[in-house]
Amino acid sequence: MVTQALSQLTASASWRDPVIIVGANPVGLITALGLAYYHIPCIVIEEGQGTSQESNQLALLDQYTLDILGTWGGAALAQQIVAQGVVPAGEQVLYRKGQLYRAPLTTYEAGERYPRLVNMHQSLLEQLLLQRLQTARTCLVVWQHQLTGVMPDHEGVNITLMTARGQKFLRAPYLFMTNMPPTPAHSAAGLAGAAYTHDQRFLSLDVLTAPGDAPERWFWFNAPFNSGRIAQLHPLPDDMARIIYQLAPTDDLAQICQPDALQHRLTALLGDRPFEVVALSTHGYRYGVMPRFKQGRLLFLGNAAHSLSMFGTSEVNGGAQDAWNLVWKLAHVRAGLALETLLDTYHEERHAAATSSQQRASEIIGYLSPAPGMATWRRNTSLKLSQPFKFLRDSIQVGDKTDMSAYPTSPLLSEDHRLYLGGRFMKQSAEQSSNLKRFRAGPVVGIPAPALSLPDADTGAPVALLERCAEGFVALCFTNDVEMAFAVLQHVPMQVSGVPVSFLIITPSTPELPASDGISIVLDSERKAASIYNAGPRSLYLVRPDRIIAARRFDSDFNDIPALLRHAVGEDDVDSQTRIARPAVSAG
Repeated sequence: MVTQALSQLTASASWRDPVIIVGANPVGLITALGLAYYHIPCIVIEEGQGTSQESNQLALLDQYTLDILGTWGGAALAQQIVAQGVVPAGEQVLYRKGQLYRAPLTTYEAGERYPRLVNMHQSLLEQLLLQRLQTARTCLVVWQHQLTGVMPDHEGVNITLMTARGQKFLRAPYLFMTNMPPTPAHSAAGLAGAAYTHDQRFLSLDVLTAPGDAPERWFWFNAPFNSGRIAQLHPLPDDMARIIYQLAPTDDLAQICQPDALQHRLTALLGDRPFEVVALSTHGYRYGVMPRFKQGRLLFLGNAAHSLSMFGTSEVNGGAQDAWNLVWKLAHVRAGLALETLLDTYHEERHAAATSSQQRASEIIGYLSPAPGMATWRRNTSLKLSQPFKFLRDSIQVGDKTDMSAYPTSPLLSEDHRLYLGGRFMKQSAEQSSNLKRFRAGPVVGIPAPALSLPDADTGAPVALLERCAEGFVALCFTNDVEMAFAVLQHVPMQVSGVPVSFLIITPSTPELPASDGISIVLDSERKAASIYNAGPRSLYLVRPDRIIAARRFDSDFNDIPALLRHAVGEDDVDSQTRIARPAVSAG
């Protein structure tokens, strides 16, 4: 009765490996890491000679990306990244000539394995990812291979490469593009005319300097040494700091980069602290979202699909979420467990998420560079008031908040129709009505499921509710009747055509039944899980391999799990009542 894990699935008879990834940048390497995790053969194509030893890109890795890397690359990889990066422990916000406030930062959230933020150069991240991929038998990275031609058809993609030994031709079922346009893949997809907009200029300096007591990041508004614009400092490994100056449109770059001018700027910012400039670069704020993330056999991830790069930071976080969304779907399609149309939902979900991120990025830029008049007055007033009123500090927009995935309008989701019918068409007791109202306000479909550990009912060992998500869907079954749930769940795998799924029966009291393969029983005696999920006496949450809530039911006997699973992989057989339009929600 046990289903295979996603990583154990083999390709269907009609599938032809390998998948081709263009770009040995962080997003391309993370995508390859995900494919390797599921034992899907892939080739990474890169026209350079190797990972760059120097890069003007800064990787600010958020907790969500570290969790993805820890899943696909193993905890050792994520811990290595944390150890070789820098975790900012404090923050200073300054305005004009004075400090508004200085405060410690929460580095680790309660119950989380990885810190909230890690800073490092993109080149170091690439090297760590490549080292991990070199141990994967199903992934090959080839250098000095330039993509020169792409010809997709209904069954695959023909790829032309230029190498040191001449032309080479490959064929793949799908081509994953991670390089910024224009590329032959963008041209083949009809996206040759699409481009990203540049409207802000920044000067970045990597400075070797003695660190303070703890690594801090600085945000300096209306800095007197920077024409009234913003300056930033981000701590980096090896006693380095990245200092970023926002430039005015009229600034003469050649004059600004003169040694005396740089010395003046840095002394004004760092004071008496000794420093040495080891790298200098300039860059613009790129922003834009491609109209299509998938065109037939061509799929676009990271900078190939969207660019919201502020302050010289890379798009690794958004690109990692692209890969997180796409790879589990490809694993199902490759094994013949889902139609190829499942991959179309990659565009639907990630395009909407990127568009939302672009809107938030535009708001941040508007805050950093407000229009003259009322907008500037409002921004400056909020900065000044943040000194005496701590609660206003969260309103200061500095562009570093984790942007979690959320797909409220995805066609793969199934919300509980009872949440919107209310009591108009059914009789409910006051207690039932109160429980339903509370459940409505709980975690909704389309957002990441809350993480939590509970003790195993048999051994007492902690069981992470989302630990097994990467290996397939996970059904969280809240119930007092363990025997009923066990009897139903034993038959589910036979009804879902091999779609990988496991079950967690969450109960407040110790059951008499032992667990079995694919079904775990965990104790929620203090009702922590029931409280976090606002669960009723018989509630169900179905969580996808990317830890997004695919479906929920307030009152379920768990016989609806097969239909919900089929719907979550693109087979539309859920009763039409379950797909009543929902109000838009956010991850917040």
